[in-house]
Amino acid sequence: MTVQNPLVRLHQQFLEIRPDLEQVFASDSAAMQRVEETAEKISEDAHLGKLSTLVFGHYNAGKSTFINALLGKEAAAMGDIPLTGAITSYEWNGHVLFDSPGIDAPIEHEQLTDDFIRTKCNAVVFVISTGGAIEEASTWQRLCQFVSEKKAVIIVVNDKAGLDLNGEEFLRIRNTVYSNIQEAARKLGLSDPLDQISVLHVKAKTALKARVENKSRLLEMSGILEAEAVLMRFLSAS
Repeated sequence: MTVQNPLVRLHQQFLEIRPDLEQVFASDSAAMQRVEETAEKISEDAHLGKLSTLVFGHYNAGKSTFINALLGKEAAAMGDIPLTGAITSYEWNGHVLFDSPGIDAPIEHEQLTDDFIRTKCNAVVFVISTGGAIEEASTWQRLCQFVSEKKAVIIVVNDKAGLDLNGEEFLRIRNTVYSNIQEAARKLGLSDPLDQISVLHVKAKTALKARVENKSRLLEMSGILEAEAVLMRFLSAS
């Protein structure tokens, strides 16, 4: 199913405000470059009718497994060592998912991810693991920056500990995420972004197994259906 591109209307709105932006940033070459890159990206999306969603996080958080759970097959490489050294695309529901190098990838790979988010990405899915390390302040600041740049941000808590779906332990993790994001926003001088960020509980490995083995009950218990619904609400917004 091909979903209508919500940036068609945004493209028209951006054309209306672009002269004002160019006037404001006339003396700032870096800002003018960003205006030009944004204009090109929005125009491309409106023309192609596809939106780009980047999935990223630490290499062992389960981002590739999450992509595979969405796709219903093992398309993206999975493993306990870094396997993603480049940005790889996968067609999904009329749009495109991108797997990316992890946050702790070599610096040139991290730069590749940052450049992609800045110039070609519409939505960001950030995957953290229930058994992973606590993210650094700089990570939360990056996510807040994405929101300020009008990217849709979804945070997936990938459950590797067998927690109750959306249970008390997940709610504790979610509240910690909320606090970290709010603190990061304050440090950046941004308004509270929580109403623009979704934090979801997903059992990616379980979801992939359910899809591959066609087990509907197991799929419902994995949290992947809610994650799909949230992502598609953004992609189908008009």
